Amino acid sequence: MSLPSSELRQPFLRLKGNGFTLLELLVVVAVVAVLAGLLLPVLAKAKDKSRGAKCSSNLKQMGNAFLLYATDHADQLTPFNSGGPFNSPVVPHSLTNWWYQILSDGKYLSDVRHQNGVWRCPAVMDKDIQNPFGVPMEGYGPLENTNALTGLPSIINYSFDHNGGRWGSARLTDIQRASQVWLVGDVGQPRDPNSIPAGGYKTEICTFAPSTFGGWPQVIPKQPACRHNLKTKVCFVDGHIEEWNYGELSTNKNDVFALKQR
Repeated sequence: MSLPSSELRQPFLRLKGNGFTLLELLVVVAVVAVLAGLLLPVLAKAKDKSRGAKCSSNLKQMGNAFLLYATDHADQLTPFNSGGPFNSPVVPHSLTNWWYQILSDGKYLSDVRHQNGVWRCPAVMDKDIQNPFGVPMEGYGPLENTNALTGLPSIINYSFDHNGGRWGSARLTDIQRASQVWLVGDVGQPRDPNSIPAGGYKTEICTFAPSTFGGWPQVIPKQPACRHNLKTKVCFVDGHIEEWNYGELSTNKNDVFALKQR
């Protein structure tokens, strides 16, 4: 006995009712793609904001460490190195006498040898970390004020000059523009000299000041690193944090590097 035609069609009707047609599936895929396209930039922006907040916190702690050191040392800031510059009578190459090791050994900050802590800018990638003097540099540094050699004002110096005479960093009481002068911030070397700042940065021990013509030398291009949406985070001598772009820093806006007045 043959089944009524309505019963023959019933399984096929159920299959159609429980499944998706190709058109419906394509519509779902398109909607998911649109939502992903809308959400990904939002998530990336939130991640960048979180990294920026962490970097600001790190720099705040680092700036406080410099200031606490000065409080304990007759108001004088941390030396860049407790020896002298390269090729001077006072050899500066000890692994223990650079500014970061001085702050670390004095317990002003956590041990510099422990990575991924306050010393690490969260925007720094592992592949960009350099190790120039036995300790990994993880993104931050002061200004190496070699401009003092030409008689210009300075903030952070070696303890001795090229002749072995006493030099040293500035005292806080001698800094008249504490809210305008770079103390410590994001520093590095550009990965691609032809793509600054978009090309990214390797890490460094410090930044140099820009030349009077703007920009940094190509031989050893130590400079501020614009790692946060193409901006650099800076802790000023008074302890507050700001974000500056490459153009502002390369032209020494507001004499941020104290080339004219500290």
